[in-house]
Amino acid sequence: KSKILTGFLLVVVMMTFGGLMAAYVVIATNNVAEWQPFALPIQVWISTVIILASSITYQLGKLSVDRSDQHSAKKWLVVT
Repeated sequence: KSKILTGFLLVVVMMTFGGLMAAYVVIATNNVAEWQPFALPIQVWISTVIILASSITYQLGKLSVDRSDQHSAKKWLVVT
């Protein structure tokens, strides 16, 4: 089962990459700027900062668990 799933996922990744490359070639040779750059909304940056901060606090909590420091682990995991 795992070999079939791995093969299927590999095909999905290759198809996605191939589609993106084909789209890039079409746009690049079309001499038309159809993909206009745009500014990301502030919510994207806020959620990115929150995800990074929670990853850091989770890692600190995990390290505290590994050191058997329950008080510190509880503090970091509550912050997460």
